[in-house]
Amino acid sequence: MLFVHIPKTAGTSFRESIEDVVASRSRRFRKVERDYGAGAGVTTAAVKEATYGLKDVSRLIIKAPDITFMTGHYSIMRYLPHYGIGRVCTFVRDPVSRVVSEYLHARRHHGATDDFEAFYRQPNMQNRQWKLLAGQPLGCMGAVGITERYEESLKVINARFDLRLETRTANANSATRDEYKDLINLHRESIEKINKQDLHLYRQANMLLDRRLKVLAMGEAPLAYRTDKHPHAISGYAWWPDSDDMVELEVCRIDAEGRYAMAVDGILAKEFSVEAHGLRAPRKGYVGFRFGTGHLKPGQYCLREVTSLQIVLDFKQ
Repeated sequence: MLFVHIPKTAGTSFRESIEDVVASRSRRFRKVERDYGAGAGVTTAAVKEATYGLKDVSRLIIKAPDITFMTGHYSIMRYLPHYGIGRVCTFVRDPVSRVVSEYLHARRHHGATDDFEAFYRQPNMQNRQWKLLAGQPLGCMGAVGITERYEESLKVINARFDLRLETRTANANSATRDEYKDLINLHRESIEKINKQDLHLYRQANMLLDRRLKVLAMGEAPLAYRTDKHPHAISGYAWWPDSDDMVELEVCRIDAEGRYAMAVDGILAKEFSVEAHGLRAPRKGYVGFRFGTGHLKPGQYCLREVTSLQIVLDFKQ
């Protein structure tokens, strides 16, 4: 598993839960690598040597990524080629709450003396979550948790990675709730204005979590997908994690009452996608699709998988 630990998103609690699994000598994970910076005591020796000593990540050969847990504060692109996007796990958080929490943590533990507004207006503090995830498709990641929905997130993570993790709390900010709430209330509008990418990411992650929880409740496996709506077409790629079965999609019209009518067109995700291949998709990357929508009548539609009826895109024509 490649865990992209975005600061102040409950990542420490999650990391320690996984490390307990490793310590118990579980067959699921047997090795831990950590990258929290060259000077961090928790960064493992192999990472310090390859990433910071030799400055050559390719020297960090992970021979068995399926049983190795890699964690740290880094951009997803640093280690993604070792793992593939299906083994990625992360948590995201409301951007305003996250930056307030990071500020209070920096002030308490690192001697930060900046005014709060000066802190969150620093370029490296803006859209921090989106930057660490480098625009990679959330729908293809193994699991994307929500800090505010930690228990629900664990259901998806446990199902995807065959784990039995339970809720725990670590590295919690001990600031008074009044101070925390005051900063949020006073600065929410300003913070949201300069963190639009993080705000969009957070909303997208919540929608994805809702969809995956619904699918799991039905006893189905969540689909991995990315979709894009163009003026006269929809495109993307889709696959079943850990399977070479082809994904079959359908375009379905939604009536005025919000009910799904009969499918109007079928699509097979079988075209080669350079992007999906680079993400280590199954079927050697032959998981792409493109579908012209010019012939569709005006109205509301969805794109869904034909057997589990998982929605991957809602769109208007």
